[in-house]
Amino acid sequence: MRSRSLVVLAVVTVVVIAAAGYALKRQNALENAPPPGPTPLFPTLLQHVNDVAQITVATAKDHLTIRRTTPGHWVVVEKDGYPASIDKVKKAVVGLAETQRIEPRTADPKLYKDIGVSALDAPGSQAVQITLTDEKGKPLAALLVGNTKSFSTGIKPGTFYVREPTAKRSWLARGRLGNIKPDLLMWIASTILNIPQDRIKEVEIAAPDAKPILIRRKSPLATDIEVSGLPAAAKPDLAVANQVPTALQYLSIEDVAKPQGWGFAKAPVTTFRTFDGLVVKARTVKHDGKDWVKFAVSYAGPAPAAAPAAKPEGKAKAATVAKTAPVAASPLKTPAEAQTEAKGLASALDGWAFEVAGYHAAFFTETAADLTARPGKKAKPRS
Repeated sequence: MRSRSLVVLAVVTVVVIAAAGYALKRQNALENAPPPGPTPLFPTLLQHVNDVAQITVATAKDHLTIRRTTPGHWVVVEKDGYPASIDKVKKAVVGLAETQRIEPRTADPKLYKDIGVSALDAPGSQAVQITLTDEKGKPLAALLVGNTKSFSTGIKPGTFYVREPTAKRSWLARGRLGNIKPDLLMWIASTILNIPQDRIKEVEIAAPDAKPILIRRKSPLATDIEVSGLPAAAKPDLAVANQVPTALQYLSIEDVAKPQGWGFAKAPVTTFRTFDGLVVKARTVKHDGKDWVKFAVSYAGPAPAAAPAAKPEGKAKAATVAKTAPVAASPLKTPAEAQTEAKGLASALDGWAFEVAGYHAAFFTETAADLTARPGKKAKPRS
């Protein structure tokens, strides 16, 4: 009887061990098996994109916080609340929601650094962590973005390595997050002004203790300019002067700040006036070795209309007029459009200082010497 009991016990033990082994093997297989196909990293996020109230993008050395202040309005917290681009915010949030896991990768913390998904506080971490929270601070998604395997193109998403900060398993993912960074220019509209040269009527440069210089164009379609205010007998350098009216065209910035003094009150003032009534005043200073510009925008009304051309007399003059090339379309805005533009620009630029590239700052700081032609003169670098 006792021997029979031992046999039964032995059989049961074998069965239990076998079952445990099978269960462990199955669990490991399930944990390591690839998903049945690409699956979203955050399956419910796409349904809650409108709940996102803050985006934090961080590396081991830097971070940036983009926060929603009112519906449809986002700001960069570290830049004194400068407006963020709503299009870039949407692109980042939707991009994270649409990111898919493709294949499992290492769960060994010692190997995270090889694919760039180490925690931000780990030595040598190169990861970028993006975190989305709602208005109450509740996390909606968080992801460490590591090395890029392939870059996205216009129609094809890229592939890169990722890991959720609280998970051990890393993944090869597919989406459009490979270039996300805590870089200001990735989150704002970096072009702050785009007033084409054709609209510029004149540019007045007024530096302290110096005679004002005036660069003038006769009409929106004119290609020649006039320069006045230079020393007697000085010949203007037209190549340099022609560049000054282009200063407000596709003007991109490097940084933005709310200045505390910085010497703007005593800075040279360069005033741009358009044929359709826009007035843009630019003050430029050096601060911490960089070029910063403050703008003031207003509307002064359009320039007086040019006198109408005299009517041709006789057949000969009529024929001459008939051969004249057709007049190109005017680049100017209507008074209503120009006033609306002035209000919009004043609202966007007032109170801010913008860092611009050195070659662009040169347009706002020309001097009489810069605008005077002389033998052997070297052109100022523009790029």
